[in-house]
Amino acid sequence: MFKKNAFAILLAGTLLASCGPAESTTDTVMVSFSVGDEIVYTEDLGAEGGIPENYAYEPEAGELVGWYLTPTYSRIYDFKEPLTEDTTLFGAVSIYQEDTREFYIAGSGSSPTMMTSSWGDTPNEDHLLEKAANENVYTLTCDLYEGDQFQIVSFLETETDPYFWDWQYGAGYVANTKDLAGIIEGGGGLAASNRKSNINILKDGNYTLTLRTYPDHIDPEDEEHICNLDNLTIIRNGDISEPRPESTLDYYIKGEHITDWANMLNAATRLTPDGDDYKLSIFLREGEQFMFHTIRTNTATGETSDGGIYINYNNLDEASQALFTHPENGTNILANADGMYSFTYTPATEVLKATVDTTATLQVGDYYINGTIASDEAGAWTTSTVHTNDVLMDTYKLAVTEDPDVYAIEGVEFRANDQFTIAAFTAGSTTVGDGWANQFGSYNFTYSAPGNSADAWQEVGGGNANFLCKEAGTYDISFDVYSKIVTIAASSAA
Repeated sequence: MFKKNAFAILLAGTLLASCGPAESTTDTVMVSFSVGDEIVYTEDLGAEGGIPENYAYEPEAGELVGWYLTPTYSRIYDFKEPLTEDTTLFGAVSIYQEDTREFYIAGSGSSPTMMTSSWGDTPNEDHLLEKAANENVYTLTCDLYEGDQFQIVSFLETETDPYFWDWQYGAGYVANTKDLAGIIEGGGGLAASNRKSNINILKDGNYTLTLRTYPDHIDPEDEEHICNLDNLTIIRNGDISEPRPESTLDYYIKGEHITDWANMLNAATRLTPDGDDYKLSIFLREGEQFMFHTIRTNTATGETSDGGIYINYNNLDEASQALFTHPENGTNILANADGMYSFTYTPATEVLKATVDTTATLQVGDYYINGTIASDEAGAWTTSTVHTNDVLMDTYKLAVTEDPDVYAIEGVEFRANDQFTIAAFTAGSTTVGDGWANQFGSYNFTYSAPGNSADAWQEVGGGNANFLCKEAGTYDISFDVYSKIVTIAASSAA
């Protein structure tokens, strides 16, 4: 689906070696217009300076892109800013070269376009910018909602990751930022540089995004993929074309080890609504790196998407910040100690509060497959795999592995339509207890590792989230007691 980049590099000429003011022997402000190593025009702005005329330079070949305040074209001059000292403006000339890349909008949020993007995990034709004929100009018109975040990206096709970002254009590439006050802002994102920071939508509307690229100015040695001439224009055409659907927002924790940075949406990771607040108590280890994210659900369709709101170290109140640190170049949260952490987030104030009980330890028990795999009929829960007459059996008990957090069982035979959960019992229990009192947890498909095969396993559905076997076979199953993640793989013993 995606094309690999192929660029021929054309050097446009030698730039001036420095960016200092133009020399002046008078008491007036002089502006020099430079192209390559030649001063092509000068203008006297008088003693107090002012705004120069936009000199209409016509190169022998190619086109004049614009006039810049630096020889690297990192800052364009828009001929609205008065100049009060001698200044050199540098003209960027581009000779047309066909851009063979495809560009997509990639982001998150509640608009129809962003709900189906998921930061480029599922790009489709609705996300593709249309390329003009014989021009390196790409456009997309779509509705965007307040809270949406996005960048414009191209993809590098690889054997292991067909959706790997190659080039990305964020807030620092927006050429008409001054016209968008109160409409967009830059912030956060997948890179530290301003050019690659996310573009945040502050006002619902129908938008046209226009990307202009200049492949002849690409530096093949630049591993950061920065082309200062490339630019993005954003125009708000008016109100959204369709009414904004109603939706709900849920908050979840995700982290380096607690969820393997996956979106694990279950009772162990979800912040529970409590009045105007959302709360979660969870055991975290020292050094755990984490943050909180949101999932938006369309109330009419049930469709879910990234909610576009992220809660990190900057949201912690002063007292809570003492319990954590953050990476040197990031805003994720790092736990200072092992303990049971209690979090309270207030959306109205965007403040996150936390306390910790460092005397608490991770609850570890005994773990069993509880399902229909031993029943006479697949899908009929007639005989428990966990117990006989309330006495726990070892047949389907998971054993601790070399990793003390991981319990596993190998070589379990499943038929199509068999189903199961992982049942957790107090360590050392020999019976289920009165009313199954010894059971302290049950882990279903919402705890499924993202890598589990969708062809082989799914949830039962209809309000039943048990694991359902779609493809009969022999499987190895493991359960991480820290992350609460269940992993299923074709058996190595098969």
